[in-house]
Amino acid sequence: MSSLGADIHSRNFYTKLKGRVEKDVLEVGIDTTCIYRPSLITGERQEKRWAEDFSKALFKIIDPLLLGRLQKYRSIRATDIALAMLKSSLLHNTGQYIYTSDQIKELAKG
Repeated sequence: MSSLGADIHSRNFYTKLKGRVEKDVLEVGIDTTCIYRPSLITGERQEKRWAEDFSKALFKIIDPLLLGRLQKYRSIRATDIALAMLKSSLLHNTGQYIYTSDQIKELAKG
């Protein structure tokens, strides 16, 4: 699991780190590698995170406005990510796959 915006050339520490980790994982040479780049992950947590709770509330308003190419920025439920991971593991495809939030949601549905 990575993050939307992962990029080794990013100026943001978090997305740059995620980009480096992705690069390193892909270079290992495993027959099948799936990287998931979700946007804001929603769902229940045991601990409270005020900034994350605020973001979740904001995304409830913003998500319907994110259309077309912007759909990958919509928030995604943790359960959808888990389901997509399970389903992609059963596809028996070889290669390297990178899924953004919108693609993860489609994979979870299918």
